[in-house]
Amino acid sequence: VTAASFIACGYALAEQGQFILTSRPANWAEEINSIVAVAGLSGMGALSLTLNQMRIANGHKSDAMKDALTGLLNRRALFDDPLDVAPAGTAVVMMDLDYFKTINDRFGHDSGDRILMAFAELIRANIRINDLAARMGGEEFCIIMPDSTPKSSAAVADRIRSQIEATSIQTASGPVRATVSAGIAVRSVEPETLQSLLNRADAALYEAKASGRNRVEISSFSLAA
Repeated sequence: VTAASFIACGYALAEQGQFILTSRPANWAEEINSIVAVAGLSGMGALSLTLNQMRIANGHKSDAMKDALTGLLNRRALFDDPLDVAPAGTAVVMMDLDYFKTINDRFGHDSGDRILMAFAELIRANIRINDLAARMGGEEFCIIMPDSTPKSSAAVADRIRSQIEATSIQTASGPVRATVSAGIAVRSVEPETLQSLLNRADAALYEAKASGRNRVEISSFSLAA
């Protein structure tokens, strides 16, 4: 039985690519219990159980950093410390679906949720692997893009804008279309925190809304007061 346990657990770990413990137990008593369990059973079965418990705990932490509806990061995950100085070339793109409350009121919240999920998928399809995307709350989304310029980040934002405008989203109430406005801030040479970039991107988003919506605006390089 012990040999079979070794083989089965070894195969499972190889399949999952998990060969090390990714987190320590919560306290010393838990650690001692885990060691005793492994030593007492003299097999990988107990270790597999311990690894599985740790994996579940890590999964809960991961879930807490994600938006439940869209699967994107949430605001807390994106801005763990907004006072950190952003590296030069960091772009913050704020996006807000236009007239979303009207869509919810007219077609229902289920249809609104479908639009949010479809928009999240468009974001995923248009960003790089090292970019970060989050749903900030409601119909507001944010993308952080390292190694970017105003031109490159605006190109991505405008591509997403044009794609959502051209997409007919199927909902229980029938096909629904939506548009989005975006504001962009990019850190240049001067040191700037993520919070400052977010504030400037928000201001640019406001300008996009005030200028007729369904457009992308880029912030000036002057830092927010």
